[in-house]
Amino acid sequence: MLDDLVARELGRTPVIAARLGATVTDAALPDMSDAGITASAAADREWIERLRGFEPATVDERFDRDLAISGLGQRLVLD
Repeated sequence: MLDDLVARELGRTPVIAARLGATVTDAALPDMSDAGITASAAADREWIERLRGFEPATVDERFDRDLAISGLGQRLVLD
C-alpha cells in the first residue's frame, strides 16, 4: 500500500521526484489550477481514509502509516 502512495506522491511532486533521482518530464508537472488542486485534495482525503483502514502488523508499519496520514493531513491544511 505504501509503495502505491509513494508512487502517487512522486507523480504529484515531480521536482522532489527529480531530486530523488527519478526521471521527470515537463508533462509530469502537477495541475495547479483550482480544479487540479481540488482533485489533489480529494485524492489526499481518500488516501487518509484508506490508510486509516489499514491495521498495521508491526510497530514500524504503524509508524509509517501514522507518518503518512500526518503528512497528507498537513498538506490539506496548507493547500
